[in-house]
Amino acid sequence: MVLPVGSAARPFVILALVVLFVRSMQTFLNIAIWVMLAEIFPLFIRGLAIGISVFFGWIVNALLGLFFPILIAALGISGTFFLFGGIGIIALVFIAKMLPETRGRTLENIEEGVTTGSIYVVKL
Repeated sequence: MVLPVGSAARPFVILALVVLFVRSMQTFLNIAIWVMLAEIFPLFIRGLAIGISVFFGWIVNALLGLFFPILIAALGISGTFFLFGGIGIIALVFIAKMLPETRGRTLENIEEGVTTGSIYVVKL
């Protein structure tokens, strides 16, 4: 183990890793999610669809908080954060590969692409 349980530096390293994790989530993935939610749903259902998406986001957040102590007991603190880091990398790859590019397009143009399916050309 890199930092044993009795190490004086361990709490500070854990705090730094948690802060870096939250910062990366708020800087990269969450911005992409909110922009995607605002652009990807057609106008006539946008409010309801964003509400449903946010509801399920909070449910997943609550489940993560509920099972976090179980994950730490099973994987240890390092294993848990490596798991979160791996999931974050998978999410970044998914966003880069599967999310349609909307830069320079109007909301009406995006809505037409979503409705017809032409915006979902996957680049592998």
